[in-house]
Amino acid sequence: MNNYNNSILMYLVILSLIFLFFPGYLISKEKPDIKKSPEIENLSKQIVEQSSIKVGLLVHIGSGNGKLTAAFGKSGNFLVQGLEADRKQVDSSRKYIQSVGLYGQVSIDFLTFKKLPYSKDLINLVVADKIPGLLKQGLKLKEVLRILCPKGTFIITNREKANSSGLSENDLKMKLAEAGFEDIEIVNKNGIWAKGTKPRPKTMDDWPQYCHDGGQTRVSGDQIKPLNGVRWISGPSRPFLDKYAHFKSDMYSANGRLICWSKILPFNIKPDDPQAKDPLTLVAVDAYNGFPLWKRVSKGPPRDIVAVEDVIYTILDGYLVALNAKNGKTINSFMKVGNARLLYADGYLLVKGRKILAIETETGKQKWQCPGKTDLVISNNRAYLRSSKSLQCLELNTGKKVWEKDTEDWLKGRVKLKFCKNNILILVCKEKYRKIIHGISAKNGQHLWTHRYSYGKSKSKYIRWSVFYSNNLVWFQKWIIPGKSKFQEWVGLNPQTGDIKKSFVIPKTSVYGCYPEMATEQFFVPGRPINFLDWKTGKNSNFMGARYGCKGGAIIANNLFYTTPHDCGCYNGMIKGFAAFSSETSIGDQGIPKKNQTIFEVGPAMGKSVSKNGSNIKGDWPTFRGNSARNGKVTETPSSAGELLWEQKVDDQKWPSGNLGKCWQDNPLGGDRLTQPVIAEGKIIVSLVESHIVVAMDAKTGKQLWKFTTGGRLDTPPTIYKGQCLVGCHDGWVYAIRISDGVLAWRFRAARSNRKIAAFGQLESAWPIVGGVLIVGETAYCVSGRTTELDSGVICLAFKPSDGKILWQKQFSSIGKASWGPKIKRKPFSGPADLLISDGKTLSLNGITALDLLTGEEKNGKYPLSSTNGSARTFYHFLDREWHKYARNWGVVFPFWSAGLNGYLVLNDKAVFGFRTTKIKPAGKTRPIRAGGELFAIDPKSRKNMLWTIELKDPFQVEALAIGGNLLFAAGPENRFNRTAGGKLLIISTKDGKIQKEIKLKAPPVSEGIAIADGKIYVSTNDGKVLCFGKK
Repeated sequence: MNNYNNSILMYLVILSLIFLFFPGYLISKEKPDIKKSPEIENLSKQIVEQSSIKVGLLVHIGSGNGKLTAAFGKSGNFLVQGLEADRKQVDSSRKYIQSVGLYGQVSIDFLTFKKLPYSKDLINLVVADKIPGLLKQGLKLKEVLRILCPKGTFIITNREKANSSGLSENDLKMKLAEAGFEDIEIVNKNGIWAKGTKPRPKTMDDWPQYCHDGGQTRVSGDQIKPLNGVRWISGPSRPFLDKYAHFKSDMYSANGRLICWSKILPFNIKPDDPQAKDPLTLVAVDAYNGFPLWKRVSKGPPRDIVAVEDVIYTILDGYLVALNAKNGKTINSFMKVGNARLLYADGYLLVKGRKILAIETETGKQKWQCPGKTDLVISNNRAYLRSSKSLQCLELNTGKKVWEKDTEDWLKGRVKLKFCKNNILILVCKEKYRKIIHGISAKNGQHLWTHRYSYGKSKSKYIRWSVFYSNNLVWFQKWIIPGKSKFQEWVGLNPQTGDIKKSFVIPKTSVYGCYPEMATEQFFVPGRPINFLDWKTGKNSNFMGARYGCKGGAIIANNLFYTTPHDCGCYNGMIKGFAAFSSETSIGDQGIPKKNQTIFEVGPAMGKSVSKNGSNIKGDWPTFRGNSARNGKVTETPSSAGELLWEQKVDDQKWPSGNLGKCWQDNPLGGDRLTQPVIAEGKIIVSLVESHIVVAMDAKTGKQLWKFTTGGRLDTPPTIYKGQCLVGCHDGWVYAIRISDGVLAWRFRAARSNRKIAAFGQLESAWPIVGGVLIVGETAYCVSGRTTELDSGVICLAFKPSDGKILWQKQFSSIGKASWGPKIKRKPFSGPADLLISDGKTLSLNGITALDLLTGEEKNGKYPLSSTNGSARTFYHFLDREWHKYARNWGVVFPFWSAGLNGYLVLNDKAVFGFRTTKIKPAGKTRPIRAGGELFAIDPKSRKNMLWTIELKDPFQVEALAIGGNLLFAAGPENRFNRTAGGKLLIISTKDGKIQKEIKLKAPPVSEGIAIADGKIYVSTNDGKVLCFGKK
């Protein structure tokens, strides 16, 4: 017995030693971290290899512990989201991904089987683990097909044995085929079971060259319908404005890619700055989600692009080149062609300069050349050339003349060979107050017909010179009906005879602009605004969520409407930047929340997080910009000593390198890592913008207390109220978190549905919560949506902070309503979703409209932080911070273009304080802003009497302001051209503007990055830290 006991004792001793010195030996046999697991990393590489998709958006269904999901994001080539039905696995996998520093570029969301949470045609690669179990739980393969973009791939792993689940290979192939997949293959190796591809629907067309095709018709075969919402957005929102800014900013699309020229530098620079002469960039992005693919630099100016499957032809540094469309690398370099035009059709590329060169694209050989002509189109394996005296037809493959017709006798005035389609050549002549259209046979050059009409001098500005061959008719806009100046007449001609076959009169819903317009076989699509005029019915569908980019920046392809950045202000609610719009319906599995309807998910802290302390203590900074008035002030004066008490690193996630990181930086929110901190109840809380994380620290020591992970990007810090931390997130949800320990109390979805789009390098709700949560009295408020012009508009919600119960909701939608012009429409509200502000009596949205706090009804009266009390309010966002880096912002850079006092402002009862550029006079829209700026204080009543100014020497720029009693705190990057360098914090007397102290910062502050509480100054910086200053 003693020997037995001694043996047991010895065993326990050995076991204890093993635990002590080798703690991982007897722990769970779960697969190790990807940092140590070649098996998981190899599987991720094999999946990517099998899919042939190297970059883009990747969704991992059944993500489990998150290790394979994280492995996909390790390369930085994918934006990855895992979906998992088990909530415990969601929590643990989020923690794991954060532990390897990848959260944000890799994220985890809850899997609901009814409908996957993405717009259609959005995702490049979908990977499913344990597919038999997922199918039993309700996953529908048609849903997987819906979210995949055309030619996107679905990969199924075999980490769960098929035989044990009762799903055979034949069953799987049949299910995939029934769902609509093609190229289905049973792989059964390297951890992969099967794969399938989504076919490209026949309703889609490309836009591979200028004017769409070699015939130059500007008519797409795409079957797009009238627009409803946005599919993806990428920045920057505005172009860099220099001598190339307003060239034809056309885009081109072929084989799922979008290609365009861009000159957009991340700095608001002086016209004579050397960076203003930097080369142009040829950019390629994924056409279905805007994910960046590659870029090439050229000395400019921009030239034509022709995209043929996986080859791009363009002119770089004066030479004609062929590029690999997958990576932008040069395949072939041809001759020097200088300023030439490019057209393609039927296997031939025609280069039109002083000479016309014909290159066979299959061999890359020049086949023939001829003297250059005025106009050139290609169709029917023939090239058609117009000179001042004749019209000529050549064989495309040999250059031999087929026919030539003299035109001197009948072509007068300004002449243009517009296009060739269905063996009909259309020429348009413009004479004084008269327009003439000619129809010519492309087969033999015979003049078929002429159509003339005259118009008065006063009507000339209303005449469109576009002519389209759509729906088997030749369409043009006739003069405005006499006596009906608000109407337009459209006429359709028989292409063979020129006879009028159809005409209709419609209200004038658009105007001609600085861009060539376009059409489809079903619709005419003007650019300002983007209407869809049905050729068959004459019915017009209005869409004011976008407009053409300057000089032609819009195309139709892939069932989407694409636009480029511009700086026009035609409509209050336009989406700007590189963007794709769709006709996808906004109806989801949940409508607008109804009054008194509690729509929340209960968390462990539900009913246990409300503090008895009531309102926040005076001197706290519990919400963004300090209070519900958002005026950026506290009444107490903190110490001016400015000594660093502590600093705490809160963002330890890796910022993605390369193009994805650039997308995050191009976010109009400012491209920051952190938000401004908020301080109350002894806690400092900050949001990690791109990492989806809320972090709490001890206000005295900076010690990190807890972290909470939301479902998306965070544009503002939380609001602290009665023991809760209220968070508005770009995933469309509002969260209530117990402030003591970071445990969820409840969350509810303010978005209309769970549908996500791609926005600035992240997946976001189509109806994000913008500007966080505002508390006024005992009620909380938030805004869901992007603009009144998209996806059923913007919803403002009032709810109870204790349980999320909806008190009222107000929908603002201008969809289908004309709201022409950059006029501020206070009632009803029209414009982008933005920061909520309150004066304690009303609720203001975008500083424009005022709502009754109890009912949501719109009211008349003063508007907090609008031009009525001295702040900058135009039809641009309050949260728009692109002026930090890019060419301009109408409120800060060109303050005289906006109503009232303008600039980046904070205010108290005695003065309005702000930063703005100085003495700017724009020399047209193509001039970048001048360098330099000033801090100022101005009388809030007169809005004219300047109290003091401080001239700031370039390249310092103020991007964070706060008032603490008698002190103004101003911070910004020390060098706005090099935003990785340090920053400065200025402590200034509000009375006379004297700088009392200047503090060097190791990194620039984030936008609005200063908060003041308990006599201390807190600053968030873009190296992921929060700093605390005061007196030691």
